[in-house]
Amino acid sequence: MSYRHRTLAIAVTVATVFSTLISALFGSGLLGATVEESSRGIFGSESTLIVPASKAFSIWGLIFTGFIVYTIWMWVNKTAKRYDDLAILAAVSIALNGVWLIVVQLKFTWISVPVIVAIWISLWLLRRRLTAIRRDYGTKNNWLDVLAVDLVFGIYLGWITVATAANISAALAASGVEPTNFISYLVTIVMLVMVLAVGVFFVISHHSIAPALTMVWAFVWIAVERFTGDPYSLLIGLLALLSAAAALLVSAVHLLPGQFVSRITRG
Repeated sequence: MSYRHRTLAIAVTVATVFSTLISALFGSGLLGATVEESSRGIFGSESTLIVPASKAFSIWGLIFTGFIVYTIWMWVNKTAKRYDDLAILAAVSIALNGVWLIVVQLKFTWISVPVIVAIWISLWLLRRRLTAIRRDYGTKNNWLDVLAVDLVFGIYLGWITVATAANISAALAASGVEPTNFISYLVTIVMLVMVLAVGVFFVISHHSIAPALTMVWAFVWIAVERFTGDPYSLLIGLLALLSAAAALLVSAVHLLPGQFVSRITRG
């Protein structure tokens, strides 16, 4: 193992330990309030129209498991050195998740917005570099690389995209925007469309379906919350379901063999 790779592996390890520890202490409510309860509850599903039902947040368990898998992979996998250019971005995105939790606990709602945007940018840059690596090396016989990098950070990217939209809506709620007024509806509709567009972009441009499929999960739980929770919104619930269907359709078409898709589009 080279000195550079060892240094990067240490950075990833520190970031993972830090973020996991902060999540265990604050995100779970062991110390302080949970995310839903912090900042006077503005991150809860009753304060905005785009926050999904509470069961959707179980995906964090999968995401943190992914962080641990990636960290172990950095230390033991011989092909990991191919991905050294991604490691700093990975470490930054993981560590910033812990920073975001601290900022939220301190009730700095608007400051949490640039923090989560920074997480998204780091993941987007990671995905761009990963696409270039895939172009050079491909994925054949590298299923472990795909699992530890593509899948882990694809799921993370998809969820953070939705979370960014929810965070912006929460910041507006903190500024006094009620979830049932026109501005809130308009912002929610724009956010849902933008999240869907991002998911489709990564499928088409980067051949990555993990972000889009993660968004399907979020869209479905947003719909559930709007149909069964408070405030009730038929419009947002239906739009979330349509977004889920669109993301699922684009992902499914991407998985089909090229010749089959060609025959369908030609009629």
